[in-house]
Amino acid sequence: MSSTARGASRENLDFYPTPAWATDALLDALDARPEWQCLEPAAGDGAIVKRLLARGVRREHVAASEIDPARAEMVRTIVPDVRCEDFLAPRPPGFAWSGVYNLIVTNPPFALAADFARVALGMAGDRGTVALLLRLNWLGSQERAAFHRAHPSDILLLPKRPEFAASMSCSWKKSGCTYRETLPIEAPRPRECPKCGARTRRSTTDSIEYAWFVWGPGRGNRWSILPAPGAS
Repeated sequence: MSSTARGASRENLDFYPTPAWATDALLDALDARPEWQCLEPAAGDGAIVKRLLARGVRREHVAASEIDPARAEMVRTIVPDVRCEDFLAPRPPGFAWSGVYNLIVTNPPFALAADFARVALGMAGDRGTVALLLRLNWLGSQERAAFHRAHPSDILLLPKRPEFAASMSCSWKKSGCTYRETLPIEAPRPRECPKCGARTRRSTTDSIEYAWFVWGPGRGNRWSILPAPGAS
């Protein structure tokens, strides 16, 4: 997940890579096909893109956009069709993406999820599928009620809470040390507190339930729980 708040301050451009098992569960549920044309509009370091390829989707059928130049270059080593841009930015007259997409899938910044959904739904049209990984409490807002009524989705609940980031803190509580830092789950862990030199603590499990919100032909107002990783 990586994008911009379009003027708001965002820590590290909302970069929290999606766990592979969470994407695999979605692609299994959708029965993703090698011939599908797919777009990842907030690609980060390519975590979801990699799972599309692992599923068998052809490399030339996967496109991505990413606002951070360094990460866009990382994704470009995985698939060639990568745009370094803000997916939500206004488009010039006559602009068109390179294809018609069977699947638009991403883990967007929570505060911009409705914007991502609107843009993606406009691109998908009547035949494409849009899937966004979001906190389950995205359902519970008066501000989003009108959107949900106008664009009902299926909800595919993850069987366990995903780990997007590691929360680091100092283990020496008596010292009064205030060190706290949030890192991507795969980032190197500082073993010593950078403020006082004591050992660090690391916690990872997110305290919120997550689900894939899925729009597409024949979908809307249904929910299910995805199989746990490794379940047959």
